[in-house]
Amino acid sequence: IDLVGLELTETFKPSCKFDEDLVRGQPLQLNLDFGGKINCMTVSQYLKSQNKVNFIKEFFRKNPDILDELVQDFIDYYEPHKASSNEVHLYYDKYGNKKEANSKTTLAEDVMNKLRKAGWKVINKTPNTNNPAHAEKYKLINALLAENNVMLPSVRINSDNCPNLIISMENAPLKGNDAFEKDKASERSTTILQEHATHFSDTLDYCLFWQFWHLINLRRQSSF
Repeated sequence: IDLVGLELTETFKPSCKFDEDLVRGQPLQLNLDFGGKINCMTVSQYLKSQNKVNFIKEFFRKNPDILDELVQDFIDYYEPHKASSNEVHLYYDKYGNKKEANSKTTLAEDVMNKLRKAGWKVINKTPNTNNPAHAEKYKLINALLAENNVMLPSVRINSDNCPNLIISMENAPLKGNDAFEKDKASERSTTILQEHATHFSDTLDYCLFWQFWHLINLRRQSSF
């Protein structure tokens, strides 16, 4: 990393300016899983010209930290990217459409409002519906990872910037009594770190499913 010109007296603040896999001029995808114990976020980009989705960064905040702080982490880190593209596409689980006690806005609206206040153009890509059915999600994710369908994009994960996403995916086996449902017992575990539970893998699922489900299941009706 070239730090020439950085004064030694300055406080170094991590930012995207040193991320080699971040493509300037391209929108960011912000993928969220909301929870009481932990809020998780991955950041990705869909590069249409390459038909590829890159997962390039992860963030999380545990209780007692709040969602607002997680969104601020994103805002601070990606501030340098705004000069080339200030567009964010938002994907999240159905709980983002719930309102907290004594709140007039949903969790997703809170995220969007904070991002817009910081100068981001937010496009909500999540339909106001239930989370994807287990069987349909399983079918798509496996088709994507198999990389034998030229219509589907390849998926790449930055292992340095998304270590917990990778661990989360490894900790997401299928339930024994359901060939398609993810076993989320790790989210209730008292011994597994919550950033290693299935929360992060869900952020990847939502992002990929709501973008590409139609490529393998044309009979499904859009919920937009």
